[in-house]
Amino acid sequence: MIAALIAVSVAASALGAWPEARDTWRGLRHPGHPRAAKPVVMSWLVWTAILGIGGTAALYDGQLAAAVFTLAEGAGCVLVAVLAMRIPADRRDEPARIPLPGGRIRLDVLCLPGAAAGLVLLAVARAPGPTVAVSIGTDVLAYVPTVAHSWRYPHSEAWSSYAWYAVSAAAALAAVRHVSLTAVGYPAYLAVAETVVAAVILGRRGVTPPA
Repeated sequence: MIAALIAVSVAASALGAWPEARDTWRGLRHPGHPRAAKPVVMSWLVWTAILGIGGTAALYDGQLAAAVFTLAEGAGCVLVAVLAMRIPADRRDEPARIPLPGGRIRLDVLCLPGAAAGLVLLAVARAPGPTVAVSIGTDVLAYVPTVAHSWRYPHSEAWSSYAWYAVSAAAALAAVRHVSLTAVGYPAYLAVAETVVAAVILGRRGVTPPA
């Protein structure tokens, strides 16, 4: 049963990467296509790095289901990140900005120092548990620009990618037999986070016309 759940998790991760990668590639080849995705580059780059580190920590701790799930998600993020970086800057959606005393600053730029700090901490956090905890914290920071982007430009994100990622996380969580932070941390967190993003995209598409 555990092997079957892990297989479902990996398959769902692959299915999750496909819609976002497909729609991003579609936008690269056909600018202005109504189903073109424009992922937030910073989010996918940070996810690629920290999922790899978090998955390695889970593997080191002997948590096979969490490790395979996390590394599979990271592999999918590599593909989307590479494609997102190929989108010319003048064709990307206007980034979300927040007001500060000195003016307005891009949300992804504001989150970047926190994400970078998390990655630095990962280099010195030797224990698997703290490593996964810092990975999740950094992941949350990387999610902020994508949630904002999904809210403002719901047609520029592939909701099915996040839905499949949520299925993948749920399968990995169901495969856990010994509860620990390294075993349940990432699957539980991403099961919630991916569901939230998918819901935001679908909900906002009902009230926001395509660009």
